[in-house]
Amino acid sequence: FVDMNDEVFDDFAHGTRVAGIIGAMEGSETPDNTGIVGGAFGCQILSLDVVDSEGNVSAIHTAAAIMEAVAQGAQIINLSLSFHSNSQNLKFACDEASKSALLFASAGNENQGDTPVYPASFDSVIGVGATTLDCVTRAPFSNYNRLETNLVELVAPGQNIFTTVPGSVYDGVYTSGTSFACPIVASVAALMQAKYPTQSPLGIRNHLRETAVPLGAWAGYGKVSAKDALETHLEPELSVASVVVDDSTAYGVGNDEDGQWDRGETVRLTVNLKNDGLDVSGLSATLSSSDPDVTVDEAAGAWPAILSGDTKSSTDNFQVTAAPDALSHAATMTLTFTAKGLPPDAITFSTEIDNIETPPNIISTDTTWTADKTYLIEENTVVVTGATLTIQPGTVVRFGKQGGLVILGGIIAEGMEHERIVFTSADG
Repeated sequence: FVDMNDEVFDDFAHGTRVAGIIGAMEGSETPDNTGIVGGAFGCQILSLDVVDSEGNVSAIHTAAAIMEAVAQGAQIINLSLSFHSNSQNLKFACDEASKSALLFASAGNENQGDTPVYPASFDSVIGVGATTLDCVTRAPFSNYNRLETNLVELVAPGQNIFTTVPGSVYDGVYTSGTSFACPIVASVAALMQAKYPTQSPLGIRNHLRETAVPLGAWAGYGKVSAKDALETHLEPELSVASVVVDDSTAYGVGNDEDGQWDRGETVRLTVNLKNDGLDVSGLSATLSSSDPDVTVDEAAGAWPAILSGDTKSSTDNFQVTAAPDALSHAATMTLTFTAKGLPPDAITFSTEIDNIETPPNIISTDTTWTADKTYLIEENTVVVTGATLTIQPGTVVRFGKQGGLVILGGIIAEGMEHERIVFTSADG
């Protein structure tokens, strides 16, 4: 990408040092038994040259090299370089590449934490800082998180690193810099990619974060740990992100189609699942509930593949009916999952059943609103002089577009930490 030729030649030994940290092969020691083994030895390395013979590197050449790496199928991209000005071309290349690859970039060697450094500060890139060889102390030159909190995501040793130089030799010189911490982290990602070849880049990124050893805010998620990353089994981490209620009259003639599950209604539930772990496919579930006010009419549901970090909606929606005399409460339900290649698992969640009461337009006597009902105010409700409205902890009050609560008399509304009084719109 530089020097106007197709040759890849390391003029300054920087790239060869980085490559050795990743891929130096077992048995590559010198006759005097001096040598190293790279963190991901045996991996394939695609070398792309973006530094010219005078040591200059540009964001545009770097962006082009990133796109070429993706085009050739690279899954791990190490960027031991940095710029102090933002480049839209570089950001676009990183964002596009992150859809199919993990990108790692050195955080820089200015001993500062207040100014962004690119591409390490891009959301699509994992910025890597450096520790000393004790793996705990920040290397004195390494940039870190302070005002710029998105600079360092992970750290690794980056001081006095012994590695390769051009000519398939070792020069005996130990090198330092975040440029040499970066390939250590990239190596661990390569090992994870080899162990979980179908896992999404974000899934591996999340796993590296979760298994890192915390060192403080300066180091982001902490020191990368190959041992913990590889020995901690990667599994799906499913949670219910939200539940959408469809109370169309197609499911019950008495439904009022307000998007809420009222007592006596038969509704369809769309369950949105978030996955923070291993990519999962072939996911299905059976819905059950021990709530005496809930009848599960259609219990089977399924989801499309959910990659790590994604949220997906159920494609076969569940159907449930609330008892006609049910009080307002959170109905507890359980999803029991089966997925391709994984043992059964279960998640418990809750969905509100509303016992709707529409208060009168005029409240002229002392009145208490209780938590077992939801009060829907479609038009103004006026508490007149001499009357007091008491709203108990845990009560929900919903307002239509024309609804309001006018207090001319008195009101007592004291919620509690775990039983708050909720004032919200009619559609939630």
